[in-house]
Amino acid sequence: MASVGEVNALEVKNNSNLEKQTIKETVVPELVGLKMQEAFPDENFRKCISDILNIKDSGDTVITDEMKKTIESTTILYITTESIKDLTGINYFTGLKELHCSSNELKELDVSKNTKLRNLYCDNNRLEKLDITNNKNLVHYSWGNQKEPEKPSGGGSYTPTPIVTKINSLVGSDRYATSIKISKQ
Repeated sequence: MASVGEVNALEVKNNSNLEKQTIKETVVPELVGLKMQEAFPDENFRKCISDILNIKDSGDTVITDEMKKTIESTTILYITTESIKDLTGINYFTGLKELHCSSNELKELDVSKNTKLRNLYCDNNRLEKLDITNNKNLVHYSWGNQKEPEKPSGGGSYTPTPIVTKINSLVGSDRYATSIKISKQ
């Protein structure tokens, strides 16, 4: 088993019983025992979580079972206008049903592990990439007014294309978005 950062990959190759074989497994590190800074690298996001946990954190605080229970049982998270650039660690909020992360500096948002999520508000960011692939319960998604994107390094263009399924309420007005894909599944 090879380990790359926080992602463990298991590959199976050269099995004569299979025509093409590559199996990869992604493992999210156990939350208990991690330092706050390891689980939540963005300082501003970490401060919001520290407030929820009612702790003073310098980044070195080790996450306990009690802290994990609080994180996992959080159903609504308001983290708007906090200058957050990275929501790495949002996947630990497994009970999350509603996320308000508008008016930050997010370029990427991956809530695919937050499978209970019903409402997502991510307006006024710089979103270029959004992953909601496993969010079958998502019924309201608001992404409008994305800030003007920075010019991509090395040329190219900015074409955000949110992919959305099973949405009852879709709100968005974005002068920088060029398309949205909605598929019926």
